[in-house]
Amino acid sequence: MTFIGWIQILLYCAIVVAIVPFLGAYMTRVFNGDRTFLSPVLQPVEAAALLGRGRRRKARTALG
Repeated sequence: MTFIGWIQILLYCAIVVAIVPFLGAYMTRVFNGDRTFLSPVLQPVEAAALLGRGRRRKARTALG
């Protein structure tokens, strides 16, 4: 493998390690049902999709 190939692998790994804490925090909020920065955009889309299927959005409980 060439030197440039090793640099690309190291750069990729560094980017992944840098992103992990932010992605993990976002996923934690999503799975807990908390508000995220995408909530104002995605909640109306979710409500419209559920309404189109004839369902209402359930209240979130501690068990999901």
